Amino acid sequence: MGCRSRAAVVFFLGMLVAVSGWAQEKRLPSSPSEAVSPVLLTVKGKQTTNFTLAQLQALPQRHITTTTPWTEGSHTYSGVLLRDLLDRLDLQDVATLNATALNNYFTSLSVADAYQYDVLLALTQDGKLLTRRNKGPIWVVYPLSQHPELDKPSYHSAMIWQLRSVSVGNE
Repeated sequence: MGCRSRAAVVFFLGMLVAVSGWAQEKRLPSSPSEAVSPVLLTVKGKQTTNFTLAQLQALPQRHITTTTPWTEGSHTYSGVLLRDLLDRLDLQDVATLNATALNNYFTSLSVADAYQYDVLLALTQDGKLLTRRNKGPIWVVYPLSQHPELDKPSYHSAMIWQLRSVSVGNE
């Protein structure tokens, strides 16, 4: 075997060992429990609580069918009622929540509205998980079809999509 051939073999074996070590470090989790789920929602109240998709799905799920100014026709949305999340975190006594989206859009949400109406933190539309392309992963949806008094710009601006965080307001 010539000098060039030996050098090529040594180089190849060295690369194989390096790639093998890298692959073991970067291996995919072998089970769902090994995987780390990304945080979808952070709620800052009496303490900061992070929720993954699985944690939000483990909460009581509700469905509403409604129209929105951004979609054609009626759609069925499912997810967690805002009031159920507030109850779980003992935040019923606050007046407003500051909601922030992935693109840093922010708006205020009325806690009174959350208890008067079925304000939904929607995770699905028509049975399919919401994605960033269709206003997900979390979209605050008001039941506009059931309550026509909500179908106005002040409530439309509260229907924040790509919701990232909620914090207790100053009011």
